[in-house]
Amino acid sequence: MKKANVVSKETLPVSATKGTVPVKAASSKAPAKAKPKPTCETAPTPVPAPAKSVPAEKKQASLPAKAKHPKVTTIVALINVGWGNQVFVRGQGGGLSWERGLPMTCNASGEWVWISTANDPTFEFKLLLNDIFWENGGNHAVPRGDTHEHEPIF
Repeated sequence: MKKANVVSKETLPVSATKGTVPVKAASSKAPAKAKPKPTCETAPTPVPAPAKSVPAEKKQASLPAKAKHPKVTTIVALINVGWGNQVFVRGQGGGLSWERGLPMTCNASGEWVWISTANDPTFEFKLLLNDIFWENGGNHAVPRGDTHEHEPIF
């Protein structure tokens, strides 16, 4: 049997190594062992039972209710209070307080408006000029979702 001549890159002249692809040296590591195939010795994964059909009536009942639009309670004061003056509202319900008034919005000449979306069943209120002078008469009440329009006298 003939011995093969083994030529190392180190023994070849530089010109002989140009244009060649280096050969990967043999690794001293042992080849990786193949992973064992899983066996079917474990219990099979249970398959969920098919869903029971639900009648359409129950499906609609289980759906969340659509968001309702909040009821808007509006107080309108029809009065021209003059330049530089403002109408305020004090009361109970809807964020109102008897101690400090909330300013109403002037929509047009002589029309002052206050709007609330609070869920209080009834709003009791009274109007003030510049949050100082109370209107004459008793308190007013308006149910949630209604509009109360009047002409106050100060």
